Amino acid sequence: MKHLTVLPALCVLAACAAVPIEQPAPASSFARLPLDEFPGALKVLSGFDERAVAPDWVPHDQVLFALRLDKAGDVKRWLLHLDAQAEVPVSSMSPGSTVANPDGSASVSMQSLSGVTVVKVFEADGVLLDETTVALPASYLSQGLLPSIRAHTVDEAQDRGTIEAAEALRLWMQGYFTMEALLSVVRENDVLASYFWQVVETPGVWSVITHLGASPSVHLSFEKSVAASAPEPLRSDAGAFSVPLRVDVNGTAALFVDLLAGEASRPYALCGGIVAATARHPTRRDVKFSMQLIAARRGR
Repeated sequence: MKHLTVLPALCVLAACAAVPIEQPAPASSFARLPLDEFPGALKVLSGFDERAVAPDWVPHDQVLFALRLDKAGDVKRWLLHLDAQAEVPVSSMSPGSTVANPDGSASVSMQSLSGVTVVKVFEADGVLLDETTVALPASYLSQGLLPSIRAHTVDEAQDRGTIEAAEALRLWMQGYFTMEALLSVVRENDVLASYFWQVVETPGVWSVITHLGASPSVHLSFEKSVAASAPEPLRSDAGAFSVPLRVDVNGTAALFVDLLAGEASRPYALCGGIVAATARHPTRRDVKFSMQLIAARRGR
């Protein structure tokens, strides 16, 4: 009988916790992460190469991100390094197309070639913490988020004319798969996954019971993207947009993220053109996360 009296109480708590939380408008500027907070960065990778014209992946295209987590004043810093391992001729395969059906309707076909990438996570001083190998959809990442943003933001769509519904869907899916690919880097690395769960809202007791665990989902709002400026030394990355992303855990908002996306030409194809990000806890202002690209080099 004691269990029966606890159950209604849990239901009431769940109802109170389920009040929707509105995501703020995306930021139009991103604060710079000081490089002196990451003394080991130069030992891993340094400098920026010009973007390549050819989209094909080349072995040892590399990017390096600085990451900073501030949780109630407890600050942790680390480095994320991505290194392409094989050549991938992404120009020979479309990342997706619109297909006409016999009945006159249209459907979307999505496809991508995979590129093997080594993911390394370092302490801020350059000490290696973890290393994993993942297969990333090179065709999607070489397009990046900009085509999806331009297809769904009002100003950009008016400049290009009306876009067909099927093509808009294809571009939305392309951007979503690009973001999912980058999240797979987090999921498949134990160190990154542990930091992810530190910053997101922990699921409530009733949510865990009813969903048999914690199930995260991602929501991208390309239509709410805004033009944004990049921090140093990324100021030359003109035409960038800030894209709002929300992570839900068991259907409840757990993390609000602003992504800074630019052109995804090599070597920026490894990260889908994403060069910075800020994340914040939905209810706790003392939990913040920042990420910034601090080096990007072409292979060969």
